Amino acid sequence: MKERLRNNRMPPLVEFDIPEEHRDGPTGKEVPMLADWVAAGAKNDDNFKNNILPLFTGEDAWGEGTGACTDCHFDNSEDSYHEMDLTSYEGIMKGGDVLSQPPGVPLFGQSAIGATDYDWSHSKMKGRLRNNRMPPGVEFDITEENRMGPIVAHGVFGDM
Repeated sequence: MKERLRNNRMPPLVEFDIPEEHRDGPTGKEVPMLADWVAAGAKNDDNFKNNILPLFTGEDAWGEGTGACTDCHFDNSEDSYHEMDLTSYEGIMKGGDVLSQPPGVPLFGQSAIGATDYDWSHSKMKGRLRNNRMPPGVEFDITEENRMGPIVAHGVFGDM
């Protein structure tokens, strides 16, 4: 519950309606495709270049009218949300919060950045894509000060 309330709701501008049939992406194939790629060793191969990377770099990849993930996650710097770079294989493998101490949060359930013991069932990426959707009308500006709200209940938001 804490993770759902505190963490980013991804992708922005997607209606907050997440029954099971909506949790795997707009066609229902996006999140399973990522899971299969991770299970196969998360390699920098043609599958990554042709199918996985476009999920992060493409406009409308997560539904009509959604921007690319890379609009917000474009560099391993303080200017990029969660200091995360989803523009390349190398950036993705560095994880999030790369400037924090200790640095790096693995995205695919690994025990540490650089480890290859992938565990999609405990993946931060899976949790963000399947469980956390920004409600409509809420400005996408997640800072430490506003991470505790607004509280979302059945698509309606406000202070509770």
